[in-house]
Amino acid sequence: MEPLSTGTSVPSYQAVLGALPTKNGTERTSHSLKRNKQVVERIWADLVNGGRLESLEELVSNDFYDHAPLPGLPADVGGLRERLRILHRAFPDFHSAITDLVAENDKIVAFVVSSGTHREEFAGVPATGRRFAIQEIQIFRIVDGKMVEHWQVADLFGMLVQLGLASSPW
Repeated sequence: MEPLSTGTSVPSYQAVLGALPTKNGTERTSHSLKRNKQVVERIWADLVNGGRLESLEELVSNDFYDHAPLPGLPADVGGLRERLRILHRAFPDFHSAITDLVAENDKIVAFVVSSGTHREEFAGVPATGRRFAIQEIQIFRIVDGKMVEHWQVADLFGMLVQLGLASSPW
C-alpha cells in the first residue's frame, strides 16, 4: 500500500492516524476500563447482592438516571434505593451472578443470571413461594468511579412464568 501524500490535498499517515491513542493513552484507557469494571463489580457485590444501601453514595452519582426503573419509581438515586429495598424484601435469597463484563469507553455491559424465591409481595402480587432464574443484560455508564446511567433488558416474562403468574405457550 502506498503511503498517503504529505501534500496539502491528501492527508498524511500522521493526520489520519493522529486520532489513535498513543501507547500511554492506551495504557490509561486500559486502566480506566479495568477500574470501571471494578466499580460495576462493587455495585453488584455491595448493592445488588449485598443490599448494603449505605454504599449508594460512594458508587452512584447524584446525577444518576435509570433508563429502566421499576414501574412507578423515579429514575433517580431515590428510585434505585427503593428498587433495591423492594427486590431484597420480596426475594430475600436474591442473588445475581455476573457471567461476563464488556467495557467500551465509559460503558460497561454485564451479562448476568439472577435468581430468588418469591417470599413477600412484589409488584402487587402476593408471595408465591416459587423460585425463578433469569438472564439479564445490564448496561452502566461510569464516570469518575460512579454509576451515572443504567439500562436493563431482563427476561421478565420468563420470571412471571416461573413464579406461576403467567403461562407460556411453549
